[in-house]
Amino acid sequence: MHREYYQQEQPRVMEMQASYNSSSVVDVDSLVQSGGAVGTGVSPSPTPLPPHDIEMRNLDGVQYKIVHESNAYSTPGKVLTMVEKAAEAGKKKGNMPLVPMFISAMLSGCFLGFGSCCIFRIGGVLPSSDEGFVRLVSGLFGLPIGLTMIALCGTQLFTSNCALLSVAVYKRVLTVGRALLCQLIVFIGNLCGSLLFVFFITYSEILTDNAAGEAAIHLAEKKLSSSFGVAVLRGILCNWFVCMAIWQSMVAKPEDVTGKAVGIYPSIMGFVALGFEHSIANMFIIPQAMVLGLDATVGEFLAKNLVPAAIGNMLSGVFFVGLAFAVIDTLSDVKKRQ
Repeated sequence: MHREYYQQEQPRVMEMQASYNSSSVVDVDSLVQSGGAVGTGVSPSPTPLPPHDIEMRNLDGVQYKIVHESNAYSTPGKVLTMVEKAAEAGKKKGNMPLVPMFISAMLSGCFLGFGSCCIFRIGGVLPSSDEGFVRLVSGLFGLPIGLTMIALCGTQLFTSNCALLSVAVYKRVLTVGRALLCQLIVFIGNLCGSLLFVFFITYSEILTDNAAGEAAIHLAEKKLSSSFGVAVLRGILCNWFVCMAIWQSMVAKPEDVTGKAVGIYPSIMGFVALGFEHSIANMFIIPQAMVLGLDATVGEFLAKNLVPAAIGNMLSGVFFVGLAFAVIDTLSDVKKRQ
């Protein structure tokens, strides 16, 4: 939040306060006529002004002292960098109360389960002879839908949080302990939401005794056939581009739905088409396949897929996106000051 305190020099001292952001303009005429804050309903206050940047300005023949107060992530006339946006987003997510955080994480699990189910119902029923076309359709009508819902609703997702929380920690607006606690709660919440969606899909019989259900089993079998190391590497590649999708979506304004979707879709389509491993999506895909008849145990699911995929997701989100861009931003600022 950036604030401007208007202080009249003569004949009497008067302090005024106005809200500021990058898209707003202070109405000076209203300020002078009202004798108080513009659009805030704040009356003149005798409280001493904080010692921040001071600017002198003549308003209707009266000399005013304008005192700028701002924090590190909002300065007058400055557009926030992507790293600053990520730090603020990470701070907000990390400091959310635990119960709302858990509920939010459950919703994200459901949203990704919804997207994964679309993969089976749409891509899974296409002729398998044209694998490229099947992958394209699965990418278009699958996980991008779920991730777009998450980005627009602002719910908690373990994989994208890896990047956002790491930037917040790097910028010292969030502690390491709080970030780790957040990720633990979110991971468990994502799992609970995914399993809840498995329950809904199972008893709605959407995937029962049809080609879509067979596609779910076939996909889960492929995911469990990889070695631990391969699953880690596929997890790294997956979340690299999932976090890039979220990063790109932040270029758009908060209310720009189309801009956010455009930022998300290409990267998510690509990772689905290439067959990378997303730990949270797999929390729905593999348990759903197990309910449908996949010959696998919970232990195999954890050891062969969920754990290695989550490790890979965490590594790429933290190091290849969050800290990578934070370090670039820091080094660029140092270079500018030299």
